[in-house]
Amino acid sequence: MKKIILLIAAMLTLSACDTSKTYEPITNSKGITEQLISSDVTTNIKKITIEGHEYLVFEQSVYCGMSIAVVHSESCPCKKQ
Repeated sequence: MKKIILLIAAMLTLSACDTSKTYEPITNSKGITEQLISSDVTTNIKKITIEGHEYLVFEQSVYCGMSIAVVHSESCPCKKQ
């Protein structure tokens, strides 16, 4: 019985989720670049670039819809001047 439990524990350890995923930026036909930064079951965080400005978009799925917030990124090139 101990061997079975150890085998199952080893399998779960080896198949754990990789939290260091990287997402490639995507540019659409309007010149807007979008890159997913973080994603889980209910929340997505995206970085979008529009006309040289970077914005962070927070999307959260809720019971009857979606909640979205957009903020101007602190790493935007316009804030480095």
